[in-house]
Amino acid sequence: MNLGVYRTMLANSIQQVLIYRTTSILIVIFGLLFYIIEMFAGMVYFSYTDNILGWTKWDYFSLVTTASIIQYSYNLIFVWGVSGLISNIIEGNLDYIILRPLNSFWYYALYKADFPSIINIILGIIVQSWIISKRNLSVLQILLYILCVLIGIWFIFLLNYLVVMVSFWKEKSEALMWIPETLMENSTRPASIYPKWIQILLMWILPALTSINLPVDIIRGRINVMNMCWYIIFVTVFTVIIYKMWYAGLRKYQSSN
Repeated sequence: MNLGVYRTMLANSIQQVLIYRTTSILIVIFGLLFYIIEMFAGMVYFSYTDNILGWTKWDYFSLVTTASIIQYSYNLIFVWGVSGLISNIIEGNLDYIILRPLNSFWYYALYKADFPSIINIILGIIVQSWIISKRNLSVLQILLYILCVLIGIWFIFLLNYLVVMVSFWKEKSEALMWIPETLMENSTRPASIYPKWIQILLMWILPALTSINLPVDIIRGRINVMNMCWYIIFVTVFTVIIYKMWYAGLRKYQSSN
């Protein structure tokens, strides 16, 4: 898919925001509301103590804010393409795209942008920049933080795309969408609060906890180098697997036409 096609998709997304203005405003309001509730909960937790399992109040705020940036960046770039794909697969409506001279994987991945999410992303970046300014971080730490946030956005996309592609082989796979949602929701908590077996499961087997906790661990200066290297290798291999699964799914696809 070339840049011209993507610009057209973005233009269509802006038109949709203008048409559904009320819905867009509500998305922004509810997004801000959930973020404020999470921050308020942190204030309550740390009103009784300065430290919970090695996490300070500012570490917690940084974790919640980083999770918000990653989640809403995923929504901005990928969520519409992923959410609309299941019905197109099940109803056999992919023909129109497959016949076009486009990379169908990237077409659906970048199908439409969710522009209302930009407000929550900007707020998160402002808050996180302020938190980072209170710490004496090196340039390398800041660059690693940004890199891990970008990898986290890509990881969420891969996880959701994996569930969506089950539709090529099984009907009613939309019922599985709760899995990535639940995993990412629970990953917005400090990894150290979970039992050891959950930490092993979500940091080494399917590193959802790592995707949210690692950027903050970099800021805290508590990087587990082995876990970071494993996470990068996992996401790289996961990308190749998902890409190959897409084309395996297309060979399984049955058109309604």
